[in-house]
Amino acid sequence: MLIPVASTLSSLRRLALAVNAGCAVLLEGPVGSGKTSLVECLSASVGRASSPYLLKIQLGDQMDSKVFLVHLYCSIT
Repeated sequence: MLIPVASTLSSLRRLALAVNAGCAVLLEGPVGSGKTSLVECLSASVGRASSPYLLKIQLGDQMDSKVFLVHLYCSIT
């Protein structure tokens, strides 16, 4: 659940504009800062809150580029 404070609404607006323009978006921030919630809110508002439209991959210290590509490939096929 998003709490509609000014910073949340601003971030959601910028994310929506970037996605609408077809731009790649990188969200970064501390654990628990609301990155996933922001994307889920946007996805739900346009009716694309499930696969194949929304793909979530958790990145961490143990994931290198090869593992990431395998996860991505397996998720879209």
